[in-house]
Order: sequence, then C-alpha cells, then structure tokens
Amino acid sequence: MASGLSAGARHGLLVKGGAALEAIGGARTVAFDKTGTITAGHPRVTDVRPAEGVRETEVIRLAAGVEPGSSHPLARAILAEAAARERPASRPRRRRARCPARR
Repeated sequence: MASGLSAGARHGLLVKGGAALEAIGGARTVAFDKTGTITAGHPRVTDVRPAEGVRETEVIRLAAGVEPGSSHPLARAILAEAAARERPASRPRRRRARCPARR
C-alpha cells in the first residue's frame, strides 16, 4: 500500500490513504474537476470569494501567510497567486475569540 501511495505521489497523484487507493483499482469511470490539473499539470487559484466586508486581497494575503513552509500543490498555487498579485505572505495576527456565554 505504501509503495502505491509513494509511486502515485512521485507522479503528482494525491491519494488520501490506502482505502482510497484500493477503491481506485475498481474504478471504471473517472471525472475531473476544473482546477487546472488536466490542462496545465498543476492547480491554480481561479476564484476568491471573500465573506462580506473582507477584501479579496486580504484573503489571499492571509491564506499565503500559512503556506510558506508547505510543498503541497495547493499551497504552491496560493503562494503563486499571492506573488502574481504582489501580495507577500504574512502571518495572520492572533486574535482572542470572545465567547458570548462567558463574561
């Protein structure tokens, strides 16, 4: 199982665990999403949908702030988008959440 996961990873295939790998063996049909992985060979950010009152640039900046140490393909896509928008990654500030039940 581990060698199958490792071989897939060397070829850019991300499989979450042995059970998923076994299920793939019985697949007769495969559907792909539109992340850019089919045509470009790697994921890329296509849309950013921030919550009301939050700027798109802030979402990209904060998302990139938690990704610099990661080699995951989605992390690289986020960092590339931040670089393309000239928004350097920055760590999110720690905020203390207030619980309404506590005073």
